[in-house]
Amino acid sequence: AGWLGLEFSLQASAGNSANTATLSIGTTGELSYARDIQKWVHENVSDSPVFQGWDSQAPSELTVNLHLDHKRRIPFLDGTSGWPVNFDGFTEWGASFGNFRTDAYVGTLIRAGFHLPSSYATPRVQLGSFTDTIFEHNGDAASEWALYSFAGARGYAVLQDITLDGPLFRDWDESVDSEPWVGEFTFGFAAGYKQIEISLSHVIRTDEFEGQRNRSRYGSVLMRIGTSF
Repeated sequence: AGWLGLEFSLQASAGNSANTATLSIGTTGELSYARDIQKWVHENVSDSPVFQGWDSQAPSELTVNLHLDHKRRIPFLDGTSGWPVNFDGFTEWGASFGNFRTDAYVGTLIRAGFHLPSSYATPRVQLGSFTDTIFEHNGDAASEWALYSFAGARGYAVLQDITLDGPLFRDWDESVDSEPWVGEFTFGFAAGYKQIEISLSHVIRTDEFEGQRNRSRYGSVLMRIGTSF
């Protein structure tokens, strides 16, 4: 399954927490051009065999999803501000509603490094990923550069996933039965200079559908421009 779309986000911050509402609109199927993009990457970038499963991809369907997220900083980690290596982190919970995916989750994420940035986005590519400032660092954290690692975990309760269960309004013979409970572990590192930040992350998930033989693993490269540290 492939998806192509746009997101529109609105956030309200209160110093120690942030609430985000994200509306995502897009499409699955041939109009997502996922088949063409993956084929081009395999032939021109990775030099790996072209994937042969696109003839049974999820059909085209307009998707509309609302993502609601809440993040709250972990206060006791603020006591590390004078240490050679600083720590911070947050707990989080949220839910998604729509025909692309309907689920709810709880989780946490910890960062450790030098000159931790005040502005913070979820360090991977995902739907509903935008989050701005929930940290207020002072002093050394105001440096022009930042370098840190991160690790986190999430638990999901999944009601529907178009990439597994198929579209709501069309038949799809290739669908599978999604697992209602899914866990994942995320880790990676990030570097920033002035208003540019690049992060590399890796995600490991438990089985997402019945009969799955290998656990899902994927990596993300995320670049942000324009947010001051």
